[in-house]
Amino acid sequence: MKQIEVLNDLKNRGVEEVQIFSVDSLTRLKEAIQATYPNAKFKYA
Repeated sequence: MKQIEVLNDLKNRGVEEVQIFSVDSLTRLKEAIQATYPNAKFKYA
């Protein structure tokens, strides 16, 4: 499953807002998060 699919699934299940994502530098993850949760902040681990 692609990152965008996982994030869209979370949104479809009722997760309306995410305050912060703590992520590694995975390819295209930031773009997927911004597309799904545009107000989310990032913390790189």
